Amino acid sequence: MVTRRGKKPNKRRYRQRLSPVKRILWGFKIGVMVGIGAVGVLGMSAGFIFLYDLVTQAEVFSAQKIEIDGIRRLSRADIFEQAQLKNGVNIFSVNLPRTRKRLLGHPWIAEAEISIIPPDGLAIILKEHSPVALIRLDRTYIMNSEGEIFKAWADSDPTQLPIIDGLEFEDLYVRGDEMSPPLKAVMDIIDLGKRKDSILPNRKLSVIKVDRDSGITIYAYPDKTEIKLGYGGYPGKYKILSTVLSYLNRQSEFRAVRTIDLIKTNRIVVNPIRAVAEGKDKKEV
Repeated sequence: MVTRRGKKPNKRRYRQRLSPVKRILWGFKIGVMVGIGAVGVLGMSAGFIFLYDLVTQAEVFSAQKIEIDGIRRLSRADIFEQAQLKNGVNIFSVNLPRTRKRLLGHPWIAEAEISIIPPDGLAIILKEHSPVALIRLDRTYIMNSEGEIFKAWADSDPTQLPIIDGLEFEDLYVRGDEMSPPLKAVMDIIDLGKRKDSILPNRKLSVIKVDRDSGITIYAYPDKTEIKLGYGGYPGKYKILSTVLSYLNRQSEFRAVRTIDLIKTNRIVVNPIRAVAEGKDKKEV
């Protein structure tokens, strides 16, 4: 606003023109409006709290079915204990993020999801770690199919797994990082052992020994035959191994095989054990 003389009015002087009564009334109006707003907020908050209590305590929302999918090693009781759930819990009283975090705290659970199925159900979807080998370090640990250590081995854990010997802590895999060459070599052997037609399925592997210089040596059941594989080219070496073992099985004079050296595929060395007398016979193929 501009006065006739072209000057802006002084706001301070304009305020001073208000009478004391008008000032009191103006302040009263502001106070009333603030009070109404505060009462409205408190009323809404109280309403929400009442509604929350009503929903989370209503028997109609008590869990009648809790579906759990993906468990193999663990039991329903294990999951209920880990998630701190019980039958009949009000489904809307369950803190889903917190319950999921509890589930992921179990060493055997790799992934977990939990959701509400109105009006009376909960659904839990899990993925357990798939153990493929034991690793000897400062103690024995269990490695999963991704090459990750997920727990220290205990007496209640599986024992019929290949034992990996020779890896170091610096070789351990962290998701998102690149695998070290020694661990990558081990995982290649384990992946070959998963194939249905593998000449050496993982259940027949006793020890996978890692040497940082010479590579991989495996010891296979039932006689713990030493098979030297070195680094790389494992699919081709497994095919050669299949041919060698097929040949030896047809030779009646050989009771078993001590060593098969496949590090150099153009010079394969086999050290068999004769059926009559154990000699240190070496045969090149």
